[in-house]
Amino acid sequence: MAEESEARAAPGGGPERQRALFGAAFLVMALSRVSPGTAQVGVQVQPLGPDIRVGTDSIWEANSTALATSAGVVLIDDFMLRTFTRAFRERAERDLGRPVVLVINTHAHDDHTWGNQVFDGVPILAHEATLREMEARIPQMASFLARAPGVLTHLADSLKRAELDASARSALEQRRQAIATNLERHADVRITPPNQVLSADATRTIGDTELRMLALGPAHSPGDLAVFVPSLHLLVVGDLAQARGLSGLDPQSGSLGGWILALRRLVALAEREEVEHVVPGHGPTGGPEILREALAYWSALQREVTEARTAGPTREQALERVAMTEYADWTNYGLLHRSNVAAVWDALDRLPHAGSGLSCVLDTCTGMPWKRMPSS
Repeated sequence: MAEESEARAAPGGGPERQRALFGAAFLVMALSRVSPGTAQVGVQVQPLGPDIRVGTDSIWEANSTALATSAGVVLIDDFMLRTFTRAFRERAERDLGRPVVLVINTHAHDDHTWGNQVFDGVPILAHEATLREMEARIPQMASFLARAPGVLTHLADSLKRAELDASARSALEQRRQAIATNLERHADVRITPPNQVLSADATRTIGDTELRMLALGPAHSPGDLAVFVPSLHLLVVGDLAQARGLSGLDPQSGSLGGWILALRRLVALAEREEVEHVVPGHGPTGGPEILREALAYWSALQREVTEARTAGPTREQALERVAMTEYADWTNYGLLHRSNVAAVWDALDRLPHAGSGLSCVLDTCTGMPWKRMPSS
């Protein structure tokens, strides 16, 4: 299933300008993720029993889950690459013997939702906060594409600088070529927000299959959903957990406390309902241990940042002190751990009594208006 390469945008940036730069800065990074001429990429499909297929893309290891019901296939998350989404849809419909009748987005981030545009006429369900995020993303994307020629001009000007050594010049040229190629491929991106929303936990029956949607945001994002399918002992959790891997905490729209509460709730559900299959937003599938390990990481991060602030170091000293090297072999540790430490530190700085602990962070530290669901 070889496909053309595209890429992903993800949240990030500095505390004050982050929302304005949300699209542009990370699209620049993402669109240079795969250079023209790299190895073939595609979607690897894993069966989890006769009624479940999990597709994993080869660029970001993002997961899309297809499950069979008597009424048709339910697809939970898709891919940023439209070609990947089309290929997995075709494979899932062929393997499971019926068409896709419902798409569910676990959250708004591009690597899980840009494939929505492939599903014309199909209901797309998400949290209402995800709808708002995706609607805001449309002008951000348009603005980035409008500024793209200037980005490429800047890179071209940088290549003319005499002080660049051969290695730096080669890397910069590869990046320029990759961005130019992938921008052309993304020219027809049509961000497609959900057309059905929920604001709290909800249960739907599709054919003979019950789906329980758990509203868990803000955590990784404002509108995090998990989907539990009792008859299949299946729990799909989006980016709330990875198998021995880190996701990033957005200091503007996420919540460490919300994340911990969400994972506590998911761990309790997995134990109570005897969940067998946990599908994370990225990387290998597994069992409830994925949830327990993620909860251990975020709980330790909360504890160690609080202790670091009490000890009185500066922000930069805390970034070094809160190394948590026991997680150094986890996927994305080098990329995301320091930024997670910084996100928690900066969130505490915004609290009226930052030195007293994380009581605000334990609910909605950024002041977002989404309502917190019960922890059990």
